Amino acid sequence: MIINLKNYTGLKLLYATIVFILLATLMPLQIKVLLNSNSVSLPWDKVAHFLMFMILGYLIPNAISSTPSRIKFVCIGIFIAIGTEVAQQYIPGRGLELWDAIMDLTGLIVGYLLYALLNYYLFKSR
Repeated sequence: MIINLKNYTGLKLLYATIVFILLATLMPLQIKVLLNSNSVSLPWDKVAHFLMFMILGYLIPNAISSTPSRIKFVCIGIFIAIGTEVAQQYIPGRGLELWDAIMDLTGLIVGYLLYALLNYYLFKSR
């Protein structure tokens, strides 16, 4: 079931997600796993970027209802993705990484496509 978020609650959820993304992407995140007494760093940072921006990609079109929202979606998403990457270069232990930006933008696209597909298949008979 898809919840229609085109109201005040949807905007609050969207803003809360943006604040969470900003806080989470500006803190170092690295998980180490011991394999055969060797320390291996897993790319959880990239997975986290993808998942957070996928949620954002799903929430933006829900919260913004006008037709030009696709342009707003692209601008807001790109601004947040690039903005967090630029800000990370000033955080100790973090840096500007092309792969983070790629995962951010990929997550946005996947989230938006998920929104579009679910709405099409669940509401096409209406």
